[in-house]
Amino acid sequence: ESWAAVPGLEAAPVQQIVLAPDSLADPFVAALAGDACLWLSHDGGDSWSPAVGCGDGTLPSVVALSPGFGADDRLWVATRHGTVLSSEDRGESWTETVLETPLSGPVDEAVQDLVAVEAHRLLAVTPSYGALCSDDSGQSWDLCSEGLPPAPSSPAVSGATSDAWTSTGPPPPSWPCRPGKG
Repeated sequence: ESWAAVPGLEAAPVQQIVLAPDSLADPFVAALAGDACLWLSHDGGDSWSPAVGCGDGTLPSVVALSPGFGADDRLWVATRHGTVLSSEDRGESWTETVLETPLSGPVDEAVQDLVAVEAHRLLAVTPSYGALCSDDSGQSWDLCSEGLPPAPSSPAVSGATSDAWTSTGPPPPSWPCRPGKG
């Protein structure tokens, strides 16, 4: 076996690659690469097109696909300046929402992690605010860090440490720490 440069991304360091949940049937791939640029492929990575952030000042930091992406075509991009862009057409068009909470107002900092838990439920992690959640595809946000330790330097949602956090109640969820192994 051998490795070859990805056409269109040869000179760009790749920070994140996300595949469609049913990647065997759906060849959609999203990649954050280069100087904060989201690239999309509709053919399993054989060819790539720039989508957002490619010199337009958007500064994407993380991308997430809906768990039902094959049916609903939804994806989100969080940015380094506290906004979330959403698309319902596989990245052809975008709607931008400022990440803000009712109590704290705008969250003007980088989103470190973004996870689509369900079709409309998103979790985001920022350095100062910790976990934020949205039940309407990112249109509004609430703090949901109650019970979590202070915001870590690495994302809590992605399981960057040996501890894991799980939701045990109705929104707003509580997040008891369940120590990991090792």
